[in-house]
Amino acid sequence: MPTRQQYRRAIATALNDLEIHTVTSATSSTVTVVRMADSTTGAAPTRFDGAWVYIATGAGQNQQRRAKNGGFDPVAGVLTVVLPWFAPQVTDEIEITRLLPAIREIPGDTSYNDLIDRSLSMLMAPDRLTLPITTSDQYPMTAYTWLDRPERLVRVLEPSPVAGRAPVDASWRNPRLVVDGATPFLQLDVPFGTATDNLTLEVLRPGDSLISGGESTTGLVAEASTALPSIADVRTVALMEFARVMLQRTQGRPDGANWERRFADAREQAERLTYFDRTRLAPSAPSGQEAAA
Repeated sequence: MPTRQQYRRAIATALNDLEIHTVTSATSSTVTVVRMADSTTGAAPTRFDGAWVYIATGAGQNQQRRAKNGGFDPVAGVLTVVLPWFAPQVTDEIEITRLLPAIREIPGDTSYNDLIDRSLSMLMAPDRLTLPITTSDQYPMTAYTWLDRPERLVRVLEPSPVAGRAPVDASWRNPRLVVDGATPFLQLDVPFGTATDNLTLEVLRPGDSLISGGESTTGLVAEASTALPSIADVRTVALMEFARVMLQRTQGRPDGANWERRFADAREQAERLTYFDRTRLAPSAPSGQEAAA
């Protein structure tokens, strides 16, 4: 399963907004990268002005700083950051981005990790759940808060009458998901006579509900955290969400990038995905003309 870091790097790469460098040395306010050194005439100390520098590996992981304006020494490959940090170590990796930060710095702003979380919530992943069989005709879904709409329950299986065989279809019991306020439940018209073995539920679950193999309501919380959706699918949806962000930033103002058109195209691509969650289709971002009105 892909990690948060793999998702983020795939999205930033697709936007041509990622430099990954291996640290040569560092202090509490600088990082030196031999690969960034440039001794050619005219090499600019402003090369990284306004960029975000994120420590992606090592003991200093998850720290992020802005590059200091004019703070790059091109000959030595030394970049100064605005605020002190716990210095990355030799061979640690840093990520440099300009369009978005890796992690959110300002409430209400958007980061690459935010794009990942939004994208995962808009994608479905096939999975199987097991429920202990009871003699009741109702099975509360309190352990699976995301199983809150009938479309997410694909099929219900019951134990095979032949020992050692795979579960068999239980449609003759007319299983269905009933949404009753805050507590949906599985309803069986024909309940079991004895409470033995398990039911198997084939489901389509939100991509952010199973993290590193366990149920989650918080999504990806660490670089090594994993989710089920593919990198390609998350990248496709994230590009739509990025276009939405850029369009909202330019509402009512002329924009040569034409984010309205780019958002529509990106949304069309996202909606073509097999596991795009059409039950949670967000409304289109308002056009520039609508925003102006």
